[in-house]
Amino acid sequence: MMKKSILILIIILSINVISSAQAPKKYDLASPLDVPLVLSGTFGELRSNHFHAGIDIKTQGREGLTVHSMDDGYISRINVSPWGYGKAIYITHPNGLISVYGHLQKFNPEIEKYVKAYQYKKERFSVSIYPKENELKISKRDIIAFSGNTGGSGGPHLHFEIRDAKTQTTQNPFNYDYKVADTRAPKINGAYLYSFDNINGNQLSFDNIKLNYNKEKKIFNSNKLSVSAGWVGIGVDSYDKLNGAENKNGIYSVELYKSDTSIFVYKMNSIAFSEQRYINSLIDYSYYKKKSKRIQKLFLEPGNKLSIYSKHINKGFIKIEEGKNYSLKLVVKDYAGNKSIVNINLIGTKAVIKAESKDQTVFEYTKENKFKTDAMIIEVPKNTFYSDINFNYNIKNGIHSIGNRGIPLHKSYLLEIKPEQLTDSLKDKMLIVSVSKKGYKSSIGGKYKNGYMTTKTRSFGKFTTAIDTIAPVIKGINISEGKWMTKERFLKITIKDNLAGIKSFKGNIDGKWVLLEYDPKKSLLKYNFSDIVLEGKKHTFTLEVSDNVGNITEYESSFFK
Repeated sequence: MMKKSILILIIILSINVISSAQAPKKYDLASPLDVPLVLSGTFGELRSNHFHAGIDIKTQGREGLTVHSMDDGYISRINVSPWGYGKAIYITHPNGLISVYGHLQKFNPEIEKYVKAYQYKKERFSVSIYPKENELKISKRDIIAFSGNTGGSGGPHLHFEIRDAKTQTTQNPFNYDYKVADTRAPKINGAYLYSFDNINGNQLSFDNIKLNYNKEKKIFNSNKLSVSAGWVGIGVDSYDKLNGAENKNGIYSVELYKSDTSIFVYKMNSIAFSEQRYINSLIDYSYYKKKSKRIQKLFLEPGNKLSIYSKHINKGFIKIEEGKNYSLKLVVKDYAGNKSIVNINLIGTKAVIKAESKDQTVFEYTKENKFKTDAMIIEVPKNTFYSDINFNYNIKNGIHSIGNRGIPLHKSYLLEIKPEQLTDSLKDKMLIVSVSKKGYKSSIGGKYKNGYMTTKTRSFGKFTTAIDTIAPVIKGINISEGKWMTKERFLKITIKDNLAGIKSFKGNIDGKWVLLEYDPKKSLLKYNFSDIVLEGKKHTFTLEVSDNVGNITEYESSFFK
């Protein structure tokens, strides 16, 4: 009897241990805003060269909403930048998470004072501060900042992000019991069929699959498509809309079935920063560059190292045999479980014999690749491409066409261009520029070395050299010589540069450095008069702005306050 009781106890304990191991960890986290969570961006959403690392919460079209810490912890990083997340706070929590709050208008008074003291000490607007664990402790629901539109934001909102503290991997906030109203199924814009000569081979064709929508069953169906025997892959163009907003958000998961057997699955639960650029292998990058639409590929290029895939039989490729029928199904879901289904029917036909291609320069993705002419040199590191590519080059009217714009690059490569004409006095004013389809030039920098302009870039396209001798332009908005500024809270001024781009700026009032906040979206510099106490009534403001090739503009104006 004793042995039987011990056995039962062991079984009960074993069940409890298993249940505990399988049960998801519960978090009781506070909302970062007091308003209902209506989103303009979801986790894993497809962006230019990266996945969205958090959620974007609407702030009712305005700035200044109170932002709360989701839990107890301490501020481990504060970042201020004209780019990216703008003004941002990072809080490390004892539960093993880090929360991030971006595009802030300003910090709470205590943090604002702390940050400005650091900025004045360093005499810099852009700063990254890493407070010690006992410096800025935070309790759950403390007001840490106010929502804004700083950095790379396209409108007022709060970027909210959760990371694993050990790995820094970004996590889907929906996995931490943050909920938003969503009863709308993902939208299917289209499905696409890719044909290949082998599982890792060249693409032979690309076709838009015509879909018919069955309103009663709420399912998309294709007509039976004839497909040449060989390997094929499927792509889908889809987005999701949540309740309360018309923003086109990212989907949560896609699953591909072949004859009711799941063969390919990915879900947006977590993404490491080292993986971000692989988005250009998930999408049909060439189609995106041409049409500005992102087709999500349900097959893997050999160089794609994303960890979002939980299943990829034959890397998602499907072998088509002549005379056989194939029933495929796509299931696209949002996090709430709303789904859209696409049925695709294929029949294999006789294989098309591929015509032999002309001699081409092939860059193998697993090797370092070099290409050189008398006027141009490139050196491409290995694993820059996601598969082998055909490389092409030509030069016309001094413009170098290097590769194909539709080929994504994971790493930067060395680019050297020999200037056609250059005097010693202008070496420091020269740079390499990319040339758009419409002929617009934008700087990618560069230095003169051994007869070549040298830089690094992470895209193919058209390039040439240019000389920039034009200094930045400074224009006062609310300041002018001799103006009384008694009622002004801020001093505002714009700075612009024609080509090389703004490198630095330095402002002084009465010979003392003052903090000018920079918003490149508006070309705006702004000084808060409450930062320092001005002595007397008449004051002199000076500003020096330099661009990236050393052109400098100086500005001076006296005012009264």
